[in-house]
Amino acid sequence: MGAPVLTASDIEKVVEQYASGWSRRDIEAVAALFAPDAVVHDPVDGPGVEGREKIRAFFADFGAPVRAMSLVGPVHISGDCRHAAARLNTEAELGEGMTLVDSLDVFTFDDDGLIATMNAYYGPTNFHTA
Repeated sequence: MGAPVLTASDIEKVVEQYASGWSRRDIEAVAALFAPDAVVHDPVDGPGVEGREKIRAFFADFGAPVRAMSLVGPVHISGDCRHAAARLNTEAELGEGMTLVDSLDVFTFDDDGLIATMNAYYGPTNFHTA
């Protein structure tokens, strides 16, 4: 029996669940979208966080200021439905008032449709007063 075939709809659903989980502040639901051996770079030029349990702890700490996340535009999905990029707007309390962080998150997926890697692209030009 071959590996399950992922569809574009499957990938869109995972990315939507990722944003929705953050908006609900449900770190458990967000972490569950990642493979046990997944790797996250958030931001992309930061240190890698390896493994679902470490990712969960990282998100619980690093993501504490997050108040909402929304998908902006379509999810861009590769032909093999193993890679996707999505523009996400995150509202976070970063010091004085609410800040909007505009990021481009790039995902790869394993055979089970779990996130194998996630790299978040954002920097100084992507922080705006909300």
